[in-house]
Amino acid sequence: NMQKLTGTEANVKWSSAGLVLSNNMAMRFGVATAKPENYTYEITISGRTTVFTHEDLVEEDGKYYLNHVEATKEQVLEILDDADSQYLITEYIQQHPVINKIYSGAVNTLRIITFMKDGKTPEIGNAYMRFGSEKTGAVDNMGAGGMFVQVDMETGRFYNGKIITENSILPCSNHPDTGELIEGYLPNWDIVKQGIIDLNLEVPQLEYLGFDVAITEDGMKLPEINRAPGYPKIETFNRPTIDYLLYKRA
Repeated sequence: NMQKLTGTEANVKWSSAGLVLSNNMAMRFGVATAKPENYTYEITISGRTTVFTHEDLVEEDGKYYLNHVEATKEQVLEILDDADSQYLITEYIQQHPVINKIYSGAVNTLRIITFMKDGKTPEIGNAYMRFGSEKTGAVDNMGAGGMFVQVDMETGRFYNGKIITENSILPCSNHPDTGELIEGYLPNWDIVKQGIIDLNLEVPQLEYLGFDVAITEDGMKLPEINRAPGYPKIETFNRPTIDYLLYKRA
């Protein structure tokens, strides 16, 4: 419920969007105006009011990019107007600096697999982290030159980097393009794990899911959820995963 917008300029464009999950809410809003410093922005949700000023807002640079290359508005519209194009337009994900330092040219995602063995209680099974490269472009595809690392489910430590080269899985401790060590601790690990469990509870009809998670400074984003995720050969199963797979095979 957008309660109030105060300022001295009359011609203002206002937009907002929100997502509610259980007791949490994520909201994004935008204001298009030549003089944002003239305004305060007041939002009231369920009786709780938050006030913003222009210093709290992110200013857009007004530029367009296609695969990290600057483009014109007309070039972007030409692609979107093409009936054969199939694109899903989303917000730009700003990944956590710890992840960005290793490789910033792609959204490096964490795959977390969950299952509900009893049909109602979500459990987290395995997880592994993927990193893109100059070969993969703006994605982190392991089969196209990306790297992958194991993840310790208790601590969030990622380690034991590998890369697929000419159909062989080889050690890769440092990123081939940046030279950064592909090892460390995933930020916001407890937030990510609890968030995945909470999300899984919102879709109790699905027993088995694969969440692709982008870790951000203040939490996480979900580029994709897979309803029938596979286990790659590089993965070493933990005990809960083994028990679940044996249960399903029985």
